[in-house]
Amino acid sequence: PTSPMTTRIIKFAADHHIGFSKAISSGNEADLTMVDYLEYLGQDDDTQIIVAYMESVRDGPRFMGVAKGISPHKPIIIWKAGRTAVGAQAAASHTGALAGSIQVYQAAFEQAGIISVPNLTTLFATLALVSKLGQPTGDRVAIVTGPGGMGVALADACILAGLAVPQLLPETQEALRQFLPAFAGTRNPVDITMAQIVHQDLSRQCIKVVDRAPNIDVIITVIAGGDPMGQAKVLLQTRQEIAKPMLVALGDPDEECREARHVLEVAGIPVFQQPEWAAQALGTVLGKSSHTA
Repeated sequence: PTSPMTTRIIKFAADHHIGFSKAISSGNEADLTMVDYLEYLGQDDDTQIIVAYMESVRDGPRFMGVAKGISPHKPIIIWKAGRTAVGAQAAASHTGALAGSIQVYQAAFEQAGIISVPNLTTLFATLALVSKLGQPTGDRVAIVTGPGGMGVALADACILAGLAVPQLLPETQEALRQFLPAFAGTRNPVDITMAQIVHQDLSRQCIKVVDRAPNIDVIITVIAGGDPMGQAKVLLQTRQEIAKPMLVALGDPDEECREARHVLEVAGIPVFQQPEWAAQALGTVLGKSSHTA
C-alpha cells in the first residue's frame, strides 16, 4: 500500500500539473532499499526528477556513488526527516532505522549534488520550481509587484533565503520611469503601485525591461487584487517575450487567484501560493538556504 506521505506528494503534483511516472513507498526496506530505487529511477527514461522522503540510508558509500552519477543530469530532491533528537527517535521507532546526524547528511547531499529540503512545504515549492523551470543558475532576483507590501515581504524572504536583491542599474530605472507613474518604485522591488489594477500591461512592460537588466538572473512577480485572470493572461504573453526565468507569487488565496494559478501552471510557469515559498524554493535549488536545523 502507498504511504500517506507518498500520497500527499502525488496529490500535490496532480493539483499543480506535475506528472508522475513512478511512485514507490519503500516501508521498512527489509529487502530492497531506497538506494535500489534511486539507482533504477536514475536509469529510467520516463523519470525526469526524483523526489524522496527519507529517514535514513543504510549503505552510505553506495548511496553517494549512485546519487553522484544521477544528479548531473537528473535533479534529486530529498526531504531528510529525523532532523532533531526527538525526530530521530521517532524514526527509529517507525522503521527501526537510525536517522543519523543531519549535519552529516547535509554534507553528503551537497557532495552528491542533491537538492535538500527541510520540510514538506519546501519540498512542494521546490518540486514546483524544478518541474517548471529546471534549475536556475543565478541568485540575483528582481521583484515586480503592484501591491507594495508584497514587494517588501518578498525582498525580506529572498534575503533570508540567501538570495540577492540588487538595486537596478540607473539605465534600467530610467527605462522604467518612461512609463511608470512618478510615484512608483524603480530600485528593486519594482513597485508598480495599484496602477497595475487599471493598467495591467504595466507588469508586462516592467518585466520586459527588467529582463534586459545585466545584474538580474531571476524575476519574481505577484498576482494580487483586481482581475487575477487578466493578470495571468498578461503574464502568459510576457513569458513568450523574455529570456530569464519568471516565478509568480499569489497575493490572495481566493478562487479567482486559484483559477489564475491553474492557467499559468498548465503553461509551465511556477506559481506559489505564499510569496515566501517562491524565495525558499529558489534559495533551496541554488544551495543558498541553510537546512541544518
